[in-house]
Formats: sequence, structure tokens, C-alpha cells
Amino acid sequence: GLVSSTATTLVYSRGARGKPELEGTAATVILLANLVVLLRLSVLAVAVMPSILPTMVPVMLAGLAATLPVAWLTWRKHAEGPALENPELTNPTDLPVALGFGAAYAVILMAAAWLNDLAGVAGVYMVALVSGLTDVDAISLSSFRLFGDGRVTAAGAVMAIVVALCSNAVVKATIVFVAGGRSLGMRCVTGFGAM
Repeated sequence: GLVSSTATTLVYSRGARGKPELEGTAATVILLANLVVLLRLSVLAVAVMPSILPTMVPVMLAGLAATLPVAWLTWRKHAEGPALENPELTNPTDLPVALGFGAAYAVILMAAAWLNDLAGVAGVYMVALVSGLTDVDAISLSSFRLFGDGRVTAAGAVMAIVVALCSNAVVKATIVFVAGGRSLGMRCVTGFGAM
């Protein structure tokens, strides 16, 4: 989940497809990887914009508190079953990946600032909805920057992050259903919904 919760979701969904005995492990890994996103964004806030923490931490803790019991129950149901092999992960610091993220961040920051000027915080939410389809880090950094510049309130910045997280959860749930099948999707959808 630290490398990529989306890649983890896809890899474990594919690994469990057609293997009901592995669905519990896959569902647990997928839910935990996606919970890491909440922690990762909180750490990012500490590093980049600590003044947003009083508004952001309760929201992230609520997501964790709602989803951890679901992940724990999913794990308990299959704790004695067979486990999936760990997939090979790629290096997240590769230059093309870093350049791609930098480009995405710049585009999202410009779009969020422009739409904020044009439509207020609702414009930032529109950018968050679209950018959350692929990534939540870039819109989170953009939201922190807009908050730091005084262009949006802390609540507006956190809401943009929540919109991106919700959009991203819908994409990941779709990935699970398509790559892993209906049974695995049903195991994960409660956790995504709780988050």
C-alpha cells in the first residue's frame, strides 16, 4: 500500500480470481493497502502542511476507525487458510514515475487554482473528483498548497481530499469486481464503503 494501493488492489484481485480459498487473504490485503492511504496522507500533511492537521486528522481517524473492524473481521474469517504469494513490486522512485507524478501534480495544481478562481471551492472539488480517479496524492498536495496560500479553508482542502478518496475508492472497487470477480468484490465493497 505504501508503493501503490491501486497496484496492490489490482495484483491481489487478479491473484484471487477463480480461487475462493484465496479471496479472504486478497480482501484483507486490499483493505489494509487502502487504509495505508489514509495514514500516508496524514504523514504527508505533517511534512507539508501541519497547520491542516486539526481539521484533517479527525476525518482520517474516522475512516480508519470505520474500516479497521471490517479488515479485522475479513482477516479473522480466513486466518487459517492458504495465503497468496507476495507479488514483485517495482521501485516507486524510478525517474519516469517521479517525472509523471511531477507533471500530474503541476497540472492538477494549475487546474485546481484556476477552477478555484472560476468557481470557488466547488471547482477544487470538481478537480478532486476527476483526479481521484487515478491518484489522491497530487490533489492532496494541491489542496495543501491552496490552503497554505489562503485560497481555500482547511475544511475546503480536507473536503477536496475526501472527494478524491471517495472517487478513488469507487475506481478500486471497480478494479476488484472486474479483475477479481463478484465474490471478491462483495468482500471488499463493505470496507471501501466504510472508509
